Amino acid sequence: MATASGPNVIDLSWTEPANTGGAAITEYRLEASPEENTGWINLYSGQSTTYTDERLEPGTTRYYRVYASNALGLESRASNVVNATTTTLIPPPDAPIGLTASASGPSTIDLSWTEPASTGGEAITGYRIQVSPEENMGWKDLHKDTLTTTYTHNRIEAETTRYYRVYASNSFGESGASNIANATTSEATVPAAPTNLIADPFGKTDINLSWNEPLENGGSPITGYRIEVSRDGKTGSWTDLETKSVEMTTYTHRGLRPATTRHYRIYALNAIGESESSGVVSATTGGTGLQFTGEVTESHVYTTNTVIPWYVLPEAYGGTPPYTYMLAPALPEGLAFDASMRTISGTPTEVISETNYIYQAKDEGGTTTDLSFTIEVVEAVAFKIMITDQSFARGQLLDPLILPDASGGVAPILYELMPGLPRGLSFDVETRALSGSPLVVTQAPMPFKYRATDVNGSSDSLSFTIEIFSPVSVENALLPESFTVHGNYPNPFNPSTRIEFDLSENARVMLRVMDVLGRELMVLPVKEFEAGYKRSITLNTTNLASGTYLYQVIAKGSGSLQMKIGYMTLLK
Repeated sequence: MATASGPNVIDLSWTEPANTGGAAITEYRLEASPEENTGWINLYSGQSTTYTDERLEPGTTRYYRVYASNALGLESRASNVVNATTTTLIPPPDAPIGLTASASGPSTIDLSWTEPASTGGEAITGYRIQVSPEENMGWKDLHKDTLTTTYTHNRIEAETTRYYRVYASNSFGESGASNIANATTSEATVPAAPTNLIADPFGKTDINLSWNEPLENGGSPITGYRIEVSRDGKTGSWTDLETKSVEMTTYTHRGLRPATTRHYRIYALNAIGESESSGVVSATTGGTGLQFTGEVTESHVYTTNTVIPWYVLPEAYGGTPPYTYMLAPALPEGLAFDASMRTISGTPTEVISETNYIYQAKDEGGTTTDLSFTIEVVEAVAFKIMITDQSFARGQLLDPLILPDASGGVAPILYELMPGLPRGLSFDVETRALSGSPLVVTQAPMPFKYRATDVNGSSDSLSFTIEIFSPVSVENALLPESFTVHGNYPNPFNPSTRIEFDLSENARVMLRVMDVLGRELMVLPVKEFEAGYKRSITLNTTNLASGTYLYQVIAKGSGSLQMKIGYMTLLK
């Protein structure tokens, strides 16, 4: 194989014969010729299977063949003939065209140029820019290998003249210099803002800052940097981190508390003045910041003259112990805050509207954290009107008597009536209504206590009596305890019988007669009876045949419906 590797070199390689003639190969002989069929000359003898033919002229074609010899002294036939042609020389590009220089500020000059008219047949691989303080001497490289046809020279002093020239390169070499262009920077100004400000936390107490110097120094060397810091990054909260400027482009803010966030911005200084600020960055130190173990109940409503249960406020953790606890403003009269126990306790004695309180924890380093809640104190539970003593007739169906509601206190208010009411009367705690039909006569007025209690335990009560009297003679003063059917008399009977029963309350009574299969045969109209013993209904069975029958007595009172069934025998 023959391969050209430039304008002066051809590389050759081959492999050992497949048949060595029964002995090891000891030597190869390489021949070369400017023509394929004549002019062969020995070029190389040796054991290597590669060779480099050097010092050829550009664009030269050479033909090659190789022979192999073994240890028996026998030489092979010639190999196949190969050829290669060295590459032709390509000139470097022409010089760049139309170089211009223009000042764009007190520290910046912008350059631009055009690609060479001839690139030498190869792509431009880069441009080399030179600069000099004088036109004819002192040249040095400013920038190499840029592929663009523009460049900005930064950080030049104000009112400074600089001269420039540019060279173009391709893969075969570099052009001559372009035309020389010059420009003079304007008067000095304040620098541009620093760039690439970074804040990184370092442990629990430090934050490291780093930044880049401004792209433009305003034509005057940077003399230092001013660093500002803020807790929240808001306008009006910024302060200088150092009283004097910082000369380096790094700084460590030390002595912070754990889990502390700080915001930063940087200003650059030169002899003219101060730049605008950099962008704002922030970082938070490691560790756990000061905080509470829990939340507080947002709203507390207490009742005057009622002891409140101890309320324990949450404990602080994180930050740097020990902690101190504060509560503001002052608590209502009768209540106290114990900072050592973190408790609110006592008996409030004054009414206050809803007031916001701040509970604060402070650690040893002065860091604070807050929780807020409200306290309101209302009037104690109280009745504004009295209850008159009550007197009811036995068996009387009462219109509901609504007992008074209480004022003050914290809802819900619980109402109670003690002790138990006479049989037949009831009290509804939701509606505060006393209702029913009393069934027994009291021997004397019974004392009762009506009490209202709020959720905090504040209460008030009223006392009154209830008397149940009999509207009939004393011997009938006691009423039956229940609805009872005593049977029919006589039994057997023909054709009439009387069914007797006791009523514990006034009731409307109906009688039904049925056969033993439950089929209705007769219904007596409804009659009203007062409560008492031995009430009766007379039944006439003229139209019925002899036999055994069922009867059903149904009594409907003020709040109940009761029924009893009996048997009777008709004999005709």
